[in-house]
Amino acid sequence: MPAISEGLSVVEVEYSVVGVSSRCSRARLQYWVTMASLSAGFHSVRRRHRSQTTNYEAIVAVVLLMLRHGGSTSTESAAVPATTSWCPDVCDCYNNMETLDCSQRRLHVVPERLPPTARRVYLEDNNIGQVDAEEFARSRRVSQLVLDRNRLTSVDTAAFCAMTSLQELSLSANMIGSFRVSLRAPARGGCASAVLRQLDLSLNLLTAVPANLSSFAPRLEIVDLSCNEITTASLDGSFAQLTSLRQLDLSRNRIHFPLRRQSVDQRRTIPALQQSRHSRHCC
Repeated sequence: MPAISEGLSVVEVEYSVVGVSSRCSRARLQYWVTMASLSAGFHSVRRRHRSQTTNYEAIVAVVLLMLRHGGSTSTESAAVPATTSWCPDVCDCYNNMETLDCSQRRLHVVPERLPPTARRVYLEDNNIGQVDAEEFARSRRVSQLVLDRNRLTSVDTAAFCAMTSLQELSLSANMIGSFRVSLRAPARGGCASAVLRQLDLSLNLLTAVPANLSSFAPRLEIVDLSCNEITTASLDGSFAQLTSLRQLDLSRNRIHFPLRRQSVDQRRTIPALQQSRHSRHCC
């Protein structure tokens, strides 16, 4: 190992006593050596690879200065890339941040900053009282959102505008008395969930079948409205546009008479329409 000299542009210093190996520029090394010499009272510091005559005190001084001033140049290690996904403290995350289990956490609001990689978000069995568009602004990849057994009383579909990949929305067993489909233009807060296939609004407090569903989810296949307080099965014109709808469950409601005449044609397009008051029990 050559000694430190003015003719070296880059030198390697190996400190065999403390097991530290580093490569640094002449100017930086000279700074460390000068500082060590001033503090230790040495006029010169010489080091030889694994030499028995190594000045241990000077070595320790240099190492301490290295630790204080960074100990490495900017080229020694690459910058750590910024984290693009994170798991909220109140959730458990699986499958590379694609599955978030935030259930049974006594939450009153949707966790902030949901990771943009999330595809399945489970928020059931909490105390969430409302959902807003801002809470799902980064959730463009979510295909399944479960908010069962919370404290929701009203829902506006504008809350799900950013969720362009949403296929299954479950809002069962809340206290929802109003499910409003936003009819405003997208620039003014309206939107459509173009790929939504399944909507579960069972076990709520709805008194009427939600209107304008085709404006919100034109490709709906399954709509579960069982176990509500619906008194009439009158379907608005939007159901005629739900050409993919194959199951509409209205069981265990307060409907005591057949579908109104204006709904007969719509009924023919829904093979699995269920009205039975006894088809299943409501918990």
